[in-house]
Amino acid sequence: MAFTFKQFHVDDDQCAMKVGTDSILLGTMTQVSQSDRILDIGCGCGLLSLMLAQRIQGNGEICAVEVDEAAATQARHNIAQSPWPDIIKVVQTDINQFTATQPFDLIISNPPYFVDSLLGPKDARNVARHTGGLTQLQLLKSVVRLLSAQGMFWLILPTKEAQQLIGLSTTVGLHLQQLCAVHTVKQKPIHRYIMAFARSDCLQVAKSAIDVYDEKSQYTSQFIALTRNFYLNRG
Repeated sequence: MAFTFKQFHVDDDQCAMKVGTDSILLGTMTQVSQSDRILDIGCGCGLLSLMLAQRIQGNGEICAVEVDEAAATQARHNIAQSPWPDIIKVVQTDINQFTATQPFDLIISNPPYFVDSLLGPKDARNVARHTGGLTQLQLLKSVVRLLSAQGMFWLILPTKEAQQLIGLSTTVGLHLQQLCAVHTVKQKPIHRYIMAFARSDCLQVAKSAIDVYDEKSQYTSQFIALTRNFYLNRG
């Protein structure tokens, strides 16, 4: 499919995981101030990298790492057609083997999240959705290895997997700083958590919540305000 946003266009037909609300929310809510060097783990079609590039308006550099060859190729195409081809670099590799000459001020990821579920028939989709190729512990260890001393790590996960990752985070020296509960429909159970981690301990986690749809299946004013700078139908 193809998606045209206000400042860039994305094709995702070669990617196992398609453009979705999870990435849109993560890309809008991640704090980017003073983020000179950004790492996107599992960039897929490059959506998150492009969203952050729009937000920093060229004042920094972004490294987008993707293990799947077809997805990495499509990400390069999307980025080449965007206003920011000079600040985003796509690297096709396993994040476990990825190295960098300097640490990153911000790391962002919409990672594989199914831990115990049955695998599907498509290998690429399994890599994108299941943790077999990148476990939570491997992800956290990669973040610790690549994150600067004052850097932040942002990601989104379903509730069960988020709780598992929060439990693991302190074992590698990361501490939860922010936690946003995402409700697909207002007053329904929590669907996802957006989380931010840092190396420093946190006395009180900043907690928030967002509803995507209201009871009439219309986007909430909160969601519209968050995505205003990206969706074409926003003022």
